Amino acid sequence: MRVTNLSSEPEGVLRSWLPHNLDAEHVVFLPDACPSKSPLPTGTVVYTRQENWRQFALSDCGCGMRLLKSSLGGDYLTSEIWDTCSMSHGTGRTMSRSDAKSAAIDYDFQSMRKAVLFPSFLSNASLTTEGPFAYRNLEDCLSLIHGYSKEVKRFSVVAYAGHL
Repeated sequence: MRVTNLSSEPEGVLRSWLPHNLDAEHVVFLPDACPSKSPLPTGTVVYTRQENWRQFALSDCGCGMRLLKSSLGGDYLTSEIWDTCSMSHGTGRTMSRSDAKSAAIDYDFQSMRKAVLFPSFLSNASLTTEGPFAYRNLEDCLSLIHGYSKEVKRFSVVAYAGHL
């Protein structure tokens, strides 16, 4: 299996996240690659001819990520083809949600509340798994995909309603 690593993780770690019964020709790990509860890690693109590929199709890619369905082989998926699709939807987590709860003990939620609108009923305890400390640095991620995609627009968080 050929691996293209666009993430900051070592290749051995990335390979350990893949299902053992995956028969892929090429796997691309995007900058937001991280383990997940779904069969494939978040932030992966897999080229396979495996008959039972649907068992791996459940993924937690979201937030506007588009998937490219194509009959083209991995070598033909050029940056020009990807230009019509968004590449990765975010920077990816650096820690699990349970680890984020521990890291949040020292986080200054009051400063975050001054910069982002939160409903008054939303307690700091409900923010512990989604704090900025739980995600990769955006600039570092953009440097990893330089030449593969073009930054068109950057958005900032102005409000957060929690998990509704």
